[in-house]
Amino acid sequence: MQVYLDKYFDILCNKKRKLTLILIFFLISSAFDLMGIGLIGPFIGAIMSPDSMNSGFSFIEKIKYYLPFSNKEVIMIFGALIVCIFYLKGFSAYWVQKTIVKFSFNHQADLIEKLMRAYQHMPYQMHLLRNSASFINTISGHVRLYTEMTLMASLKLISELIVFISIITLLAITNFWATFMLSSLLMVVFLLYDTVVKKPFQEAGEETAKSSENIIKGVNEGVGGLKEIRVLGKSDYFHGKVKRAAYRYAEYGSKAQAMQNIPRHMLESAVISFIIILAVYSLYTQGEATSAMSVIGMFAVAAVRLMPSAYQMSVTFTSLRFSRHHMEELYQDLLDLSEYSCTSKAENHVVDENNGGQREFISLTMDNIYYQYPDASVNAIEGLDFRIEKGDCIGIIGKSGSGKTTLIDIILGLLIPQTGKVLLNNSPLQKKIDLWYEIVAYIPQDIYLIDESLRKNIALGIDDEYIEDNKIKEAISVAQLNQVAKDLPDGVNTILGENGIKLSGGQRQRVALARAIYHEREVIIMDEATSALDSETEKQVVSEINS
Repeated sequence: MQVYLDKYFDILCNKKRKLTLILIFFLISSAFDLMGIGLIGPFIGAIMSPDSMNSGFSFIEKIKYYLPFSNKEVIMIFGALIVCIFYLKGFSAYWVQKTIVKFSFNHQADLIEKLMRAYQHMPYQMHLLRNSASFINTISGHVRLYTEMTLMASLKLISELIVFISIITLLAITNFWATFMLSSLLMVVFLLYDTVVKKPFQEAGEETAKSSENIIKGVNEGVGGLKEIRVLGKSDYFHGKVKRAAYRYAEYGSKAQAMQNIPRHMLESAVISFIIILAVYSLYTQGEATSAMSVIGMFAVAAVRLMPSAYQMSVTFTSLRFSRHHMEELYQDLLDLSEYSCTSKAENHVVDENNGGQREFISLTMDNIYYQYPDASVNAIEGLDFRIEKGDCIGIIGKSGSGKTTLIDIILGLLIPQTGKVLLNNSPLQKKIDLWYEIVAYIPQDIYLIDESLRKNIALGIDDEYIEDNKIKEAISVAQLNQVAKDLPDGVNTILGENGIKLSGGQRQRVALARAIYHEREVIIMDEATSALDSETEKQVVSEINS
């Protein structure tokens, strides 16, 4: 339990201070509950026997002493007061729920923002070890379920627990044995339900989390490679993967939802049984109907109020078990990525404080570079030395698996060699990484395009109002995209679709080239970036780059 609470509060981080304010709202709301229920008994007694108001009802006696009202007028005032209190109680309950929901969803937004930043700035090597589906599942699945079924549920539990304890205390003062009987009945219902569903709920939470990730993974794989999969006739394989995961999610999700409804019916039966037993017992032991009805009325109203609280608490406990796996996965991700979630710097590099100054490329030096991937038995790069200077144009060639991609990733600063030095302008690359990312452009074989216009794809990462259209025209010209832009329905404002599906492979490569030109990068690293171009266009593009 202590470990669970430690993780719970660690995820809350600096939001813990706001819980104090929320707790004050809970106490105010419970005070209205107490006042409303506490006045029900005397009000029923006054209705049944107006003469009894002259003795035994100290609150009413004070009203009659200071204000010259008749018994009927006092009853009317008394009733109006109770009605007002219950309306205030309803408003305070709404305010409490609104506060809980707002706090929870604001925290959800903070977690999503923090995770997104961490995923963007975590070491590239860590990206190689994880499936992208796990990132999506954490942000869209684990965070959502943590918010709704752990944070929000636990706050509602505290709110209802305060109300529950307050009402039970008030009832115990009025009639201890009746309160003991009611509490015992509710406790038996809760323990019975908890014993039956404890393990199934925890299992359902773990299985739905796994199934959700498998659905995302299956969709990514099945849709991402649609053309090749369809040509190979393997669509059914990926359809089957998603189908199995979806039905497994449905099986355990529906089981969890169904089990949540059990306590409501159990509590209704228990409460009705209690009220009937109390009514019969009060009439036979107290004899006087007025006194009996006051107690019964008060306990009946209290039982009606306690029933949703007891139901909410039982459901909350099961929700906490269901979402425990999601919370632990989220906690682990936040813990592993804590050093990357609060930085605006790329990766986990030490940035040179004197990095300001010149935005210029002079040279890049590889000095005795060795690199080995985690869990690999051999080096991907061994003893590599070379130097590239401004104005050089070099090619990296080699057979498949010889380390070309690894070398490019080291040059880009994405991978850090175990031994050797990578020097930019004769300084360690990792200390000049911000400068490097201002002067280098990378054009891969598989071009990355966003589902936006041609204009926004060329000026990637720049808000619409800050895009310089004269530079867009220049980049389009250099990349030989004039005819492409002319043929598009809305010109440069045409939406290209997901990953530029409206363009051919060669056209996508030219968009990537235009992007590098627009951003005025001094160093361009191309991974077979002209492979999809016809020979004539390739010559023109290379000529423009050389110029």
